[in-house]
Amino acid sequence: MAAALATAERLQQANLPGLEVEVVLTSAEEVGMLGAHAYVEAHKREWKRAQTLAINFDTLGAGKLTVIEQTGTAEAIRYDNEPTRLARQLMDTERFRDRVQVGRWHTADFDSVWFVRNRIPVLALCALDTEGRMPRIHQPDDTLENVDQTPIDTAVDLGEAVVTQWFVNQQATQNEL
Repeated sequence: MAAALATAERLQQANLPGLEVEVVLTSAEEVGMLGAHAYVEAHKREWKRAQTLAINFDTLGAGKLTVIEQTGTAEAIRYDNEPTRLARQLMDTERFRDRVQVGRWHTADFDSVWFVRNRIPVLALCALDTEGRMPRIHQPDDTLENVDQTPIDTAVDLGEAVVTQWFVNQQATQNEL
C-alpha cells in the first residue's frame, strides 16, 4: 500500500500533462482476488485500453525487488507487455542495476490476473529471496519491525520510471499520428 501511494504521489508531482493516476487497493486476494475482479468488471468498459496500465505491488517488505514475468499454478499468467519490457530495459541502467531482478511466482496469482485477462498491461512487482520465495509472508515473523524498506523504495523508483517512460512513449506515438 505504501509503495502504491508513494508512486502515485510522485507521478502527480511529475505533472505529466494528461496523465491520470488512480490508486486501487483491493481486498479478498486469498479467496480468489475478488476485490480486483469486482473492480475490473466495474471499470473495464470505461478504460482507454491504449492509454491504460496497472502496477501490481505485492509483498515488498523483504527480499530483492522482482519484476514478475509469470504467475500461476494451474494456469500460466504471462506479464509480456510494454510496462514489463520497459522495466527490463531500466534494469540494465546504472540506476537499477543490482537493485532489481526478473522472476516468476508459481505459488499463486496476483490481483493483477484480472487486468491481464482483460488485456490491460501490468507491471507486477514483488520482493523475492534467493530461492524465489516471498520471505516471511503469512508467517509469525511477518511484523513491522522485520520490514526491509529497500525493496519498497526500489519499487517506487521503478514504478515511477516505468510509468514516466511509458507516458513519454505514448505521447510520442500520438504525436506521430
